[in-house]
Amino acid sequence: MARNPQEPQAQGDPGAVSGRQDQALLPAGHRAPRPALPAEARLLSASIRPVGEIYLTRAEIARRVGELGRELADAYAGRNPLLVAPLKSSIVFLADLSRALPVSHQVDFLELAAYTGAGSGSGVRLLKDLDASVVGRDVLIVEDVVDTGMTLNFLARTLLPRQPASLAAVTLLDR
Repeated sequence: MARNPQEPQAQGDPGAVSGRQDQALLPAGHRAPRPALPAEARLLSASIRPVGEIYLTRAEIARRVGELGRELADAYAGRNPLLVAPLKSSIVFLADLSRALPVSHQVDFLELAAYTGAGSGSGVRLLKDLDASVVGRDVLIVEDVVDTGMTLNFLARTLLPRQPASLAAVTLLDR
């Protein structure tokens, strides 16, 4: 293969590997092997100190999610509801509830952020909207914990003008 005469020319075969011991050609994105990190046998949960009081045990949460799934199955039989959850905070509850809901349904997410404005107090703003249209759909807002109700109120005020057939909310814990 002819090379550009202005480029530096190496001695020997153009495709040959460098003769230096500390150099080797690796495919792009690969690194040379390194010594393994020492492994410690320990439980992660043993090293985590409890932050506060446990409100519900894992078994109680699973039982309640199952109950909610059965109640919603009766309420939405044959209706294919759209389950809407705010991203990150409610994703685990939504996943558990979706598995416990034996009726056909769809899932969608929106992302919200809290803000504090100068003189206007605090509020919620929409960062990512739903992918699906809610017009004529049965929409169920899924929120794991309702603290002040500000997020739930914002979601209702955002979704109602879009003309869903129905709009309801389900929560695991209402403080």
